[in-house]
Amino acid sequence: MLDMNCVCSSLSKKDQCMECSFVDNCIARAILYAPMKNPPVYVTQESIGFTITCTNLDEHFDVGDELEFDLFLFGNTIAYLNPILQAFYTFGVSRGLGREHLTFEVSRVTNRFGKEILFSNQVNLQNYEISNLSHEIDYRLQKNNYEGKLKFYTPATIKYQGKIQEEFTPQAVMNAITRRVYLFNCMEGNHVPELRFIMGEGVIFSQEAIPTFVPRYSNRKNQKMTLQGIRGSLKLEDETFEYPWQYLEVNEDGERNWSDTQIPMDIRPFLIAGEILGIGKNTKFGFGKYKLY
Repeated sequence: MLDMNCVCSSLSKKDQCMECSFVDNCIARAILYAPMKNPPVYVTQESIGFTITCTNLDEHFDVGDELEFDLFLFGNTIAYLNPILQAFYTFGVSRGLGREHLTFEVSRVTNRFGKEILFSNQVNLQNYEISNLSHEIDYRLQKNNYEGKLKFYTPATIKYQGKIQEEFTPQAVMNAITRRVYLFNCMEGNHVPELRFIMGEGVIFSQEAIPTFVPRYSNRKNQKMTLQGIRGSLKLEDETFEYPWQYLEVNEDGERNWSDTQIPMDIRPFLIAGEILGIGKNTKFGFGKYKLY
């Protein structure tokens, strides 16, 4: 993406882009490091304009093999479909994947209903489906009767109280979900406070966590990397989905404090949002994806 769009090749590294005179109008940065219209109350390096999810963990492929993955675009990144497809095509024929730089071609692109977006090297924008998150949440609430089980089909890297979690707990998972929702509101420019639900020791749940290590090769750093997370499931055994909550208050001096506990609120809209957006770290690489049952 940077190679195709950067007009200052000497500054094409991420840590040097801020020195560029065109940084505010750079297509590559708008896609790879989607800016937040409303800066969050804390410093974050997260980029949430897109996620790539692939459940195929094979490391070896033969000529003719296919690799399928899901690409989710969020916020203003949705407007950059054409340059994103062009980047995939150019990357496949000129640079390739992995240490051996194996070339590939984009054989097909479809929306989530299987309708073709790319046909005969032409982009059919009529099949480019754009959804509103709140509408999608309302639709799923009406369509499904959820029992409160989250099954993680990709590893999740969740940090809670300063530690990377080795098992799933309701409080850690819900904190990761509400934080993700808050950051997306910041990206969209919505001025809403960060929330957190109070899910104490009285919450009954069951969980299964399997440590998972995912090797990958970074073309930018030209080296192998290993991403770590946990797969498995979390099941809320409570009969209700309503829990007390708080919101983060920031005073004129920048001090942050949590508000008094508010009356219980339904967590299901947040669980659905987390299912769509992914939670935790490394979501750009498809981590933190779960199915809600």
